[in-house]
Amino acid sequence: MIFKLYISWNVDPALYEGIISLRYYSIFFAISFLLGFYIVKKMYINESAPIQWMDKKLVYAVLGTIIGARLGHVFFYEWDYYAENLMEIPMVWKGGLASHGAAIALIFSMWIYSKKVTKKHTLWALDKLVIAVALAGGFIRMGNLMNSEIVGLRTEHPIGFFFEDASSKQIASVFRIEQESVSFLDKGIDTLIEGIRYPINNLSLTIPGIALDSASQHNYIQSQLVPFIDYYSLEYRDALKQELNNAISLKRQETERIEIISSFLKGLNENHFFTTSKSYDVKVLDNQVLIPIQIIPRTPTQLYEALAYWVTFLFLFWAYWKKDWYAFKGRLFGVFLTFMFTARFVIEFLKEHQTLGDESVVNMGQYLSIPLIILGLYYWVNSKEDVTN
Repeated sequence: MIFKLYISWNVDPALYEGIISLRYYSIFFAISFLLGFYIVKKMYINESAPIQWMDKKLVYAVLGTIIGARLGHVFFYEWDYYAENLMEIPMVWKGGLASHGAAIALIFSMWIYSKKVTKKHTLWALDKLVIAVALAGGFIRMGNLMNSEIVGLRTEHPIGFFFEDASSKQIASVFRIEQESVSFLDKGIDTLIEGIRYPINNLSLTIPGIALDSASQHNYIQSQLVPFIDYYSLEYRDALKQELNNAISLKRQETERIEIISSFLKGLNENHFFTTSKSYDVKVLDNQVLIPIQIIPRTPTQLYEALAYWVTFLFLFWAYWKKDWYAFKGRLFGVFLTFMFTARFVIEFLKEHQTLGDESVVNMGQYLSIPLIILGLYYWVNSKEDVTN
């Protein structure tokens, strides 16, 4: 019996595929808003605030979250791209949301909400809203896990996740075959490469007609399999890195080529498998092709972050109902910022970098977390009891 030293995450992001696609991410997003609305409504009743304020608060919160998260991603992470493609900025459905932008926009939207609706201090609205936001943050990260996105660093730990569904979709698109024709067969051995032990799998492809004759096999291997193995090899990656470094050091004006290489290397860095010289040892058994590859288990940072956010939610929920912290203006808001973005700062060390280059000790998410942690500590430490509440 072969025991895998990793978890094979083979979950399809779509719960249902039809005329309308129902994805786990969308379900979790909807659940978080429904639960959040119910929780905040109970707080409004507890503080004898008009329930009519709730509908308007939901509108301000949703708009602030979506607009802020989108603009945060555009300006903090990919401004170079969107500066050349301004028409794509509103295309939220293409992906690209940043929690730091959402946090900043929520503060602004609650300020407008307080001025126009409640006539109370902005912190009164924020102290309740952040409890629901902490709950929603956990659901969103679970949605990211279902989508096999925002991946962690490579790991040898048994809790490492190999994102099998994402890998099989990627490979199926390369060979233009059905995803069901792609599978990974664990060989029970690993190889030490660049200081990390990577499990070896046989990539199994079902290719109808490949076993008709030896000429067909040879042509398919040379025209399809060899380019695939070359493309995902460490040698190709290293050659591109060298080309990129040379272009940058010599200050060549090959901007487009540099951007293409950088984008490709970023994709490889977040990939879930790679090939080696042993991958050329291809075997053909009837209509089945077997290619030895190395798979990449990754730290499940989505799961860590979800748990951290839910712990924050439970603490804030307890502090509101058992310690009456809602009477201290800004305390719940301050604790929320401190806990959430401290967790984000720490867990970012376990993620693949999104920007700023691999040579940077801290990444963009951590730089953006620092001022929010400081702001949170300020409100937490300086919160005073509001005798009018």
